[in-house]
Amino acid sequence: MSKSLLKRRKQMRNKMNNLGPILQGSVTTVAVRCGNPNCRCTRGQRHRSICLSYSRQGKTQMFYLGHKLAPKAQEWVDNYRQLRRIVQELSDINIAVLKKEREKTGRAARRRKIVRKKG
Repeated sequence: MSKSLLKRRKQMRNKMNNLGPILQGSVTTVAVRCGNPNCRCTRGQRHRSICLSYSRQGKTQMFYLGHKLAPKAQEWVDNYRQLRRIVQELSDINIAVLKKEREKTGRAARRRKIVRKKG
């Protein structure tokens, strides 16, 4: 097995272990009307709300965050996206490792057959 592949795999695992909390979804801003007939939102200036949008069992749901929780939620969403990239890279590395092992065992097996036929 290639030492560089093992080193990259170890680096990816360390990155994964160093991630903070993760959160699947998206932090988004929505514009809403409050329903008060005298409010500015009835004239087109809608209220802005920061929400977490996420999907569960095929249904999109919204969770109100507000300005205080939005940065924390965004960090967690970013961590989730980073985790997905790390998992993809780990998978690519592991495929390369398996290919190297297959080549190694395949060559060794072919050599054994050749040696047996000669002897």
